[in-house]
Amino acid sequence: MIDFKRLNEKKVAVHFKTREEMQEFLEECDKHEIRWRNGDKASERDYFDRYSDFCIEAYDSCLGYAGSCSYLSRGYSIIEYQDLIHKNVFGEVDRIVTNKDTMIVFWDDGTKTLVKKGQGEKDNKELAFLYAYFQKHSGLSKTMSNKIVRELIGNIHNQDIPRKKKGLK
Repeated sequence: MIDFKRLNEKKVAVHFKTREEMQEFLEECDKHEIRWRNGDKASERDYFDRYSDFCIEAYDSCLGYAGSCSYLSRGYSIIEYQDLIHKNVFGEVDRIVTNKDTMIVFWDDGTKTLVKKGQGEKDNKELAFLYAYFQKHSGLSKTMSNKIVRELIGNIHNQDIPRKKKGLK
């Protein structure tokens, strides 16, 4: 899903390599009721051939188009469409703050996820980030997401234990 709020706030224009990418973007605009400045439904117009380096902006819930040079001269950032959709699938990390027992992951949507190291656990920043990521994207409560991750890790560790074969003493 595309974060149109982020596009609007950050003066970003989206560059499309193919007409298919542009059409996919415009169909997503239709779902969010974002139209061209003239009021036309997003997917009703195809301006792709107007510029060799075609870009679209989504500003004030309206679409505009121009070449990348035009946007760059007005202080816009240019994002490739493929980069935009990949970043939005997973969510971007704005920053991570750690101290001896806690990691706080600040996400680009303004939310944060806090992970505390358990008593007796080793310091493992990668695992702490994965806990934060799973909690953020699973939609589960902190307690439930931690329970599921611990069960998954427990199942992995239990696979390393040799099992007794049935019928053997």
